[in-house]
Amino acid sequence: TGTQWVQYDFDQEYTISQTDVYWFKDGAGVDVPKSYKIKYWNGRSWSNVKQANGLGTSADQYNTTTFTPVKTTKLRIEMVSKGSVSTGILEWKVAANKL
Repeated sequence: TGTQWVQYDFDQEYTISQTDVYWFKDGAGVDVPKSYKIKYWNGRSWSNVKQANGLGTSADQYNTTTFTPVKTTKLRIEMVSKGSVSTGILEWKVAANKL
């Protein structure tokens, strides 16, 4: 509960501008998040992506978010759960281009 996160660590730097999250809800302790942010590693610390459009929390479908392209080796979703339930992700896709 509270703030949770999941991240990708890539083997090289990629340019990323879109993610698709498939949120899972089971009605028994796992729910979609109250809210979330997409963050990238800037080489020294985590930064929020800029101009994030989407950030949907609909269950049982892909929620697409686009943002200003970032060059990074790590990408993270930082989620705030709803009350006393955990947050569930069934699948997380990242649209990336090799540099």
